[in-house]
Amino acid sequence: MSILVQGTDVSTYVPNGNWGETTTGVQLVPIEGIGVSAATIGTPNAVNSCSSNSATGRTVCVSNGTDVYLITGSTLETTLTDGGSGTVSFSGGDCTTCGVVVDSSSNTAVIGVALGSDSGFQFLNLSNNSLATPISAQNAAISESFAVDPLSNLILSPSEDENGNFPANFQLLKPSGTTATIFDFQNAATVFVLPNDELDGGAADCTTGISLSSLEFTDNLFISDLSQATFTAGTGGLPGTWTAPNQIQTFTDFQTFSAGTTGLAVAPSGHLGILEDEGGSSAFGAIQLPATAGTGTPSVVDWVAASMPADDPSGQAWSFPLDPHALTVYVSPNNGKAYGLMVNDARTYVAKIDLAGLLAAMRTAGTHTVDSSVDLVATGVLTFIKMPGIPS
Repeated sequence: MSILVQGTDVSTYVPNGNWGETTTGVQLVPIEGIGVSAATIGTPNAVNSCSSNSATGRTVCVSNGTDVYLITGSTLETTLTDGGSGTVSFSGGDCTTCGVVVDSSSNTAVIGVALGSDSGFQFLNLSNNSLATPISAQNAAISESFAVDPLSNLILSPSEDENGNFPANFQLLKPSGTTATIFDFQNAATVFVLPNDELDGGAADCTTGISLSSLEFTDNLFISDLSQATFTAGTGGLPGTWTAPNQIQTFTDFQTFSAGTTGLAVAPSGHLGILEDEGGSSAFGAIQLPATAGTGTPSVVDWVAASMPADDPSGQAWSFPLDPHALTVYVSPNNGKAYGLMVNDARTYVAKIDLAGLLAAMRTAGTHTVDSSVDLVATGVLTFIKMPGIPS
């Protein structure tokens, strides 16, 4: 899901497909303001990811194949063909083009692609719609949900063990023009596999440099302070290494997540993040990150787990989609609050979550779980927004 902020208007572009679903098209959903009309945008092939540039108003969506769609408003203006070939296999499906994140500061889209038996990234210059030569991740799988930290000029790519072909890794890439320098995660003297082979997604608090990775099938998060990162250049054409104060933090309240910590996003200010489960579950949560960084080992300050109401407003049971993770975050231009957006598998509703409100909700005594007596809709923490719907 993308987020597009234009003045007082906020909207999201939601793909109808994912790596395992072939439904085509993208839905444009107004979230705040009156200047955007809901619309369904047709695409030739199934779309798995979208990302928007709020500075220019353009959105980039990518297909499971090699199509790259450039959208303005409700109009598909241009279709490009990326350099992907073959497929990358994740626990949630296969893809040739696997995701996209727009760096608004440079007006560049970072696209994750399969490269035969390898995988990597390709930069799209949105000023002239030119695609650079793809960059190999060099003996690592790309992340199924990579992130961009424009203030630190870093791409965060925590990856799972790709069916034994590549070990789990947390790569950082430093972009420079049409290429990037790659650094593998290092702990102590040895590059090592984190004690879980399913690093599922990355996120960063760009204001502090605190970075995160979810660890699928566990109730853990990997947290590090990139403001203290040390980078060592590689030799012989191999990636370099990076290290920073870090820890794996356990959250027993997230044991309600059937797939463990998976979907993850952090607001660009406010130090607030959202997590969601995947594949039929209705569990989600919020986290409060530290307001400062630069010293010591970072840790999540506060957290809370919750569940979606049993039914959506149409009376249908809520369930989250499969990969890639269908969620995003934004800070409202109208009230300054941080919100998380999530979508159901049926692509009929967007759930808008007041993150600070969720953290402040009454909890079951002695836990970090929202008490079952709390009505998230009645308290204003959760708002359902009807989507245009998938054409029959």
